[in-house]
Amino acid sequence: LYASNDRNLLENVKDKMLLKFPGTFEWNPTSFLGMAVQRPSAGKMIIAQHVLAEKMVATAKLTDCKPHPIPLTAMVDVSERPVTQSDKNQAKSKMNNVQEVVGQLGYLIHTRPELKTAYGQMSRIASNPAMKHLKALKRVIRYVQGTLDHGIEFTREGPQDLVVFVDTNFDETVYTGIVAYYNGGPIEARTMRQKTVKISSFTAEGVGLC
Repeated sequence: LYASNDRNLLENVKDKMLLKFPGTFEWNPTSFLGMAVQRPSAGKMIIAQHVLAEKMVATAKLTDCKPHPIPLTAMVDVSERPVTQSDKNQAKSKMNNVQEVVGQLGYLIHTRPELKTAYGQMSRIASNPAMKHLKALKRVIRYVQGTLDHGIEFTREGPQDLVVFVDTNFDETVYTGIVAYYNGGPIEARTMRQKTVKISSFTAEGVGLC
């Protein structure tokens, strides 16, 4: 994927690459690796994965579900897992393709950075989920169902600086969330568990900022 303010430079680089690696080229593509590229107006571009979002909801068999306003209400507790075959069968009867659904969620985060935390949490339980884990996963899917048209929007209007937000909670397990914006759209987002014990919210915030 090439982008440049200099059309001549872009043409030269493109021609040399196609000479070395023969293939196809398209100006202003409408899709890229499954991501739809929309240009609703001059100076504005939206990248989204509507088809994948709809497919994930369908895979989870929740196309008629009621949307949920947020993907997660709490971090996942991995200490409780089904042990007996009866418990495992009960969970499987509710959703027998958890790993497939979570895998699709993992691809969706390319244009839905607000789902990165949810994906990280769901990945921890995908191989052996308990009933409460399935409830949390279905909440994530319900959120996606209500936001199928969402994506990342970049615009030339307003500030074009790099802006980074950082926030940290203070609890038994400390999490730091980071999101970076450029040209109005998020280019990086992640949530990380801090590995050391903190004695105050001030300490936790300082470590998160570092």
